[in-house]
Amino acid sequence: MAAYNWLMTPLELIKTVNTSSDVHIIVASGAPDGNSSPCSDAVKGSLYIRDDATDDQSPLYIKVDEDGADDDWVAVFVDKDESAKTLENDLTMSADEKVQFRDTAIYIHSSGDGDLTITADGHIYIGDGTNQVDIQADGEIQLEGTAKVTKNLVLPIITGGGTSNVEAWNAAPCINFDADTETFYASFQVPNDWDAASDLIYYMMVANEIAETDGDDVSFTLQVRGYADGETMSDAGQAVSVALDLTGGDEGQNIVNKASGTINYDDGTYPIAAGDTVVIRGTVNLGDGTECTGPLHIIDHWIEYTADKLGTAT
Repeated sequence: MAAYNWLMTPLELIKTVNTSSDVHIIVASGAPDGNSSPCSDAVKGSLYIRDDATDDQSPLYIKVDEDGADDDWVAVFVDKDESAKTLENDLTMSADEKVQFRDTAIYIHSSGDGDLTITADGHIYIGDGTNQVDIQADGEIQLEGTAKVTKNLVLPIITGGGTSNVEAWNAAPCINFDADTETFYASFQVPNDWDAASDLIYYMMVANEIAETDGDDVSFTLQVRGYADGETMSDAGQAVSVALDLTGGDEGQNIVNKASGTINYDDGTYPIAAGDTVVIRGTVNLGDGTECTGPLHIIDHWIEYTADKLGTAT
């Protein structure tokens, strides 16, 4: 640190009656060293002016303690100070005041007793910069990075004109499959909160009415297609395999197992888009030597998808 200068004249220091120590004003380069003289000798309330402060850096320090330590001296906050500062005391804003950033359209304030309002004319991000919530100016709440949620869209237990039938079995409503190639139908609308960048997963909970053979497969083939407003319908779609190898006791009578198949959202011929109405035709595969003999019963089925929004602007 450069040599110190004790600033005496033409400045006159005025102190109250009966004070026992003089307040010092020290001018030097570098930050004050609270462990060394004269910074350690100065009394609380003394000022230190750093003559080598760069642009937008506070040149002024004040002594707040007399422990003979570096933290005896704290930099005085000034506007346009670009160096980091730590606030170790409460800062209370008046009820009608705001903390603004960049311009008057981005600010934090208390909009009422018990309320804290964060306002921006663009985006408000909460997170680590990658995995975060993005609250957009139009009201849409977007989840980014891994800050997403998995949701289920339950499908009804119906056949919709298929060759299988709906019945009660073991006190549960189910779609019943007695023979190979029996069919069922389902449809759903792709939710607006889907991230539009991940596959949809079809799940079924299916039970064996008889004890199957170890290694037999639960096997269904789905034909899946999404339709947008104004699109022409046809009997075509992407093929989705739903298969599960039954082993380790899963093949036992009346055991319920979960099987799944992936609906490819960006299929080259039959892609799925947000807002589409998706239709499913499911066909059971039974009895070819590696498949279940049946009957099989679907007691529940649903679509699992990744959501990246908590609300949408439309």
